[in-house]
Amino acid sequence: MGNAVPDEVVLFEGSDGVEHMHVVCRRSGDGGLVLVQESAGEVSRWCFGESPHRAILHIDAQQVHALARHFHVRDAGGVAAALEIEVTGFDSLTQTRRLLTLLDKPEHFFEKTA
Repeated sequence: MGNAVPDEVVLFEGSDGVEHMHVVCRRSGDGGLVLVQESAGEVSRWCFGESPHRAILHIDAQQVHALARHFHVRDAGGVAAALEIEVTGFDSLTQTRRLLTLLDKPEHFFEKTA
C-alpha cells in the first residue's frame, strides 16, 4: 500500500497575486521525508530580506516511525499521505514541526535562499 503513494505530495500551494507559497513533502531515499516550503513575493522579501525564500524540514527514519505510529500507517509513504490530509495549509511545515515536538522527536530544520 505504501508503494502506491507518489514520491512527492503537495501540502499547500497558493498565491494571492502578491505572494506565492508552495509546500511539498518528498521521500528522501534513506527512509525519511523532506518538507520544502518555498515562498516568493513582497512578504518573503519583507520577512526574510529575500525572494524567493526556502525552508527545509528533514524528517529522519526514526521520526518517520514515530509519525507512522501517530497516524496509524506503515511507512514513509503512508506518513506523506497522512500529512497531505492532516497538515495542509500555508503553515503545514510549522504544523509538522509542532507535531514532531509533541511526539518528543526534535526536528532537523533550516532555512536558506532559493
